[in-house]
Amino acid sequence: AVTIPGNHERLQVSPLGKYLAVMTNRNEVVIWDLCSGREVRRFIPHMIRASCIAWSPNEASLATSGDDGQLR
Repeated sequence: AVTIPGNHERLQVSPLGKYLAVMTNRNEVVIWDLCSGREVRRFIPHMIRASCIAWSPNEASLATSGDDGQLR
C-alpha cells in the first residue's frame, strides 16, 4: 500500500498501473511509483490552477490542462 501525504484535487493511475499522478491543492503534480511507494517527480505545470491530468497509453507522457487555458 502507498500512503500519499497532503491534500489532493485529482488522482490518475497510469494505464499499465505502474505510476500514480496526484494533483495537489497547491497546484503541484506529483508522480509516485506504485511498486516502490516512492515519489518519482514533482512539478508545477500551470501558473493558475491545473484542472485535469491524463496519461498517454504507454505511460511515457502526462498531459495537464489548466484554468490558464494551456495544455501541457
